[in-house]
Amino acid sequence: MNSYLKFLSRHRLFTLINIVGLCLSMAFLLLLGNLIYRQTTVEDYQTRADRTFVVGNEMCMMSNFRVGERLKDRFPEVEDWCSMAGYSMKFNIQG
Repeated sequence: MNSYLKFLSRHRLFTLINIVGLCLSMAFLLLLGNLIYRQTTVEDYQTRADRTFVVGNEMCMMSNFRVGERLKDRFPEVEDWCSMAGYSMKFNIQG
């Protein structure tokens, strides 16, 4: 162990590059683990996720508050609604 510590103290640039690389790889691993955890548990807090729907088309998911009122008046199955704005989906649709 002493010989390795002497080697690291003599080659400071090598040591710095290794430590920075280790820190970056650990940070990437933590971010990736966090992303995987959030993607696999996204609907755990929703007790009725199977009854939630979003109205939209291939280009955007947004609606006006009057759409929700009219849908609730027309369809008695609609229990509750909320308006949504500003979420745009951009797909490359070929066909």
